[in-house]
Amino acid sequence: MYCTDPGEVDHSTRLISDPVLLVGTTIQYTCNPGFVLEGSSLLTCYSRETGTPIWTSRLPHCVSEESLACDNPGLPENGYQILYKRLYLPGESLTFMCYEGFELMGEVTIRCILGQPSHWNGPLPVCKDVATIPTSACL
Repeated sequence: MYCTDPGEVDHSTRLISDPVLLVGTTIQYTCNPGFVLEGSSLLTCYSRETGTPIWTSRLPHCVSEESLACDNPGLPENGYQILYKRLYLPGESLTFMCYEGFELMGEVTIRCILGQPSHWNGPLPVCKDVATIPTSACL
């Protein structure tokens, strides 16, 4: 008994353990550079009590990294980014600093969160002039 060929996945390569696709055969999908796998990378042909054998999961997809990325949110006025990139993949973080004489208000580091669309987990911080930040007087 064997499974039907689940097919190719665009922008990927596949490694088949047995070209006959008998029960127990595995197919491993790997996306090409610049693409990210959505779904299971490994499919296994298994036998059911009734009917023909089927694959353990649906065919995955390879999607462009750019379609999942967060755009660079920009720079805070009077501040800079530790590592500047145009796009950040989900899970990557971005750290901000302020120029001398300014204090960072908000999160120092924000992270790109996977979604449709992907988004940052917080707003862009602000760099305030230390001369304008009120201080508590000690008596």
